[in-house]
Amino acid sequence: MKIIVAGFKGNQNSANVMLDNLSSNLETIYLDNNKQQSVEQLTPYLNKSDLVFIFGQKPLIKNKICIELCASIDNNVFETTYPIDNIMDYFRNKYCVKVSRNAGTSYCNNIYYNMLKQNSNAKVLFIHIPFLKNISEFNFLVECFNQYFLNLSLQTKWE
Repeated sequence: MKIIVAGFKGNQNSANVMLDNLSSNLETIYLDNNKQQSVEQLTPYLNKSDLVFIFGQKPLIKNKICIELCASIDNNVFETTYPIDNIMDYFRNKYCVKVSRNAGTSYCNNIYYNMLKQNSNAKVLFIHIPFLKNISEFNFLVECFNQYFLNLSLQTKWE
């Protein structure tokens, strides 16, 4: 199973730091902090992978992750086809997870919207994580994601 993980660049950007610390077995894409360029960077990978996970940072959360169900621009809404029960079940009793219908108003929403719009059948999921200062045990969060991605990669097909 081919898994792509992406996140926005920046030394103090928790998404960037997350990518730096994830397993080297994952294909990682560091996205430019530019709406058009980030879409152009990720688009070629959309149909070449089974699963695409995009990380962004959300300023008002602490010690929890937000699973984004949809993205919207100009009243057009696209929802993920990723079965969120899968990730919710995995993180239950490991890390606090919130389901959200607001991917933001800027880069995060834009990249998610465009990936969902380009291929409505793609298994794409956007995950907001806190700013670094709002994550008490960053290494634990990284390990949770490493284990989740490892479990997914061991599957021969998406279930």
